[in-house]
Amino acid sequence: MKKISHKFLESLIDKYDGITISEAILALENALSRHYGGVEIKSIKKDGNYQFYKIFYNKFNELKKDVVFLKPSDTKNIEKILVRNLKLYSLQNTLQKINYCISKEKGIVIGEVLDKKRNSYVVATKFGIALLNNNDLIVSEKKKGFYNKGSALKFCIKEAKIQKGELKILLSRKNQAILKSDIKDIFTKPDDFYAIDRIIGEKILLFTKNSRNPKKEIIELAKLYRERVRVEVIR
Repeated sequence: MKKISHKFLESLIDKYDGITISEAILALENALSRHYGGVEIKSIKKDGNYQFYKIFYNKFNELKKDVVFLKPSDTKNIEKILVRNLKLYSLQNTLQKINYCISKEKGIVIGEVLDKKRNSYVVATKFGIALLNNNDLIVSEKKKGFYNKGSALKFCIKEAKIQKGELKILLSRKNQAILKSDIKDIFTKPDDFYAIDRIIGEKILLFTKNSRNPKKEIIELAKLYRERVRVEVIR
């Protein structure tokens, strides 16, 4: 095989989240380079296909390039390296999205509880599978069934990193940013509350200067947390 089609690369990146054609080409160049002992590999696009070249200097110190011709015996090793590269690029892209979520959205993400382990819960998020360790959950919420299988609720991303070729995501329910996010979603005028406090397992305290209490929204918040909601008007 001398050339690789653009269509083939498109079908290839469909299997990996967030990978672009440019990244796929870089991954393939890297895979070819490693297969051929570290020689520089470059590609040229022509008529919808990509041609790959080995770039090297000959004994006269002249820059040369040879067309890469893939033999059937080469493809297995190259494919193995390519898959590893694409997976890493995909994980790096996902990690970048998570870091953006942490910096711009306080790390708040909706997750569905899939399973319970001895010391943690397995949670599905838009970034992939995550873990909620027992020391990062709220005991009173656990008793109320918040973490039952199939439950969907907000979490805060505590930590995310790539470790041994896998993306590790740790969640928490203890961050007050979760409560603030729920208040923002539920209340028409969340900015009316200049301070928020929560006595976990008992009640939520909202401090405002507005004497008009949005009763329906207060009830909705109370139902969501299964705790009393108390509004204190400070003049």
